[in-house]
Amino acid sequence: MSLQITGVPLPVRMTFDKPLTDDELLQFSAGNEVVWIEREADGALYVKPIWDTVSGARCGYVNAELFQWARADGRGQCFGGAGWLLPDGSMRGAPVSWALNERLETRSEAERKGYARLAPDFIVEVMSAFDDPVYMRRKMDQWIANGVQVAWLIEGDERRVTIYRGGEEPEVQQNPTSMQGSGPVRGYKLPMRRVWD
Repeated sequence: MSLQITGVPLPVRMTFDKPLTDDELLQFSAGNEVVWIEREADGALYVKPIWDTVSGARCGYVNAELFQWARADGRGQCFGGAGWLLPDGSMRGAPVSWALNERLETRSEAERKGYARLAPDFIVEVMSAFDDPVYMRRKMDQWIANGVQVAWLIEGDERRVTIYRGGEEPEVQQNPTSMQGSGPVRGYKLPMRRVWD
C-alpha cells in the first residue's frame, strides 16, 4: 500500500472500507516513517507526529536504562518503538517495551521481521507535546486489557508517572526521584532526574 500522509494536520483517525491486513499495515507504516501509526481494535488507524525533541530524549534515556538492566538481568529483551499485534486486533506501538525471552521464542520467522503477535510484559509510554491525555490514558488501559502486566505513563512536564497493573486502579506518583519495577521487571530501577530535566 503506497498511501503517503503529507500536508494533513495530525493527529488523525483514518478508517477504510476494509481494515488493513497486518502486512498492509506494515507496508503503510514503512511508507510513512515520519509519523507514528497505530491500528485501533476496530481497524481504524491513529496517526500522530513522531516525538518532539524533549520527548524523544526522555524516551531514549528510559530505553537506555531499561536496556542496560535487561542485559544484566537476562530474562527478557528491551525494544524501542516496536509494534505489537494485540489480542483485540489492534496494533499498538510502545516507545519502550520489554518481553520475556520465553514468550519471544514463540514468534515465527515472519513475526521476527514484522510486528510480534503478543503483548509485551512491560511498557513505558512517554507523553509528548502532540499526545491527547485522554487518548493516552485509554491506550494504557488497552495495554493492560490485552495482557501487558505493568505499564508506566510518564508525563514529563507534569513530573508525574502513572503505573497501570491488571486488576488494580492506576497508581499515580507525583515527582518521584526514581521508579521501581514490579512484577516481571522487579529489580529494574529508573532514576528520574534526567527524565525531569
